[in-house]
Amino acid sequence: MTAKECLSEVQRLQTIIEIKQKRIKEIRESVSTIQTIYFDLEKVQDGKCTDRIGEAVDKIVDLEKEVESDIIHLLYQQHEIINQIHKLDNWRYIKLLFKRYIEWKSLQTIADEMNFTYQYVLELHRKALKAFEVANKEILQKEHRYK
Repeated sequence: MTAKECLSEVQRLQTIIEIKQKRIKEIRESVSTIQTIYFDLEKVQDGKCTDRIGEAVDKIVDLEKEVESDIIHLLYQQHEIINQIHKLDNWRYIKLLFKRYIEWKSLQTIADEMNFTYQYVLELHRKALKAFEVANKEILQKEHRYK
């Protein structure tokens, strides 16, 4: 596993959580549509609508449990990666990698915030990734074996 792959794991987890949260929102909206149609048509004797609402609620509950578990995993992963970043000796590398892979800022934004040129931040990023690989060689090799 490369340094970039390891550091990007946080973004991957955040993306998964966002997608599941969006899906929960969509299901909730569809439930409210089902309820509106159900009450507008006054089909009290027809249990089909109630079944769809129940299925949707079950799906929401399942997804919310998954999101909760994913958030706990994300927080753990962030903590691990921050600890790995802190192994570096260069404060610029630490700051850059934190801003890029934990806060998910663009390199241009990081350059502006650190009062560096974009070109310098590109070079600094390359060096920081290399330093991260050296400082975390054992962890990256172990992660590679489990993939």
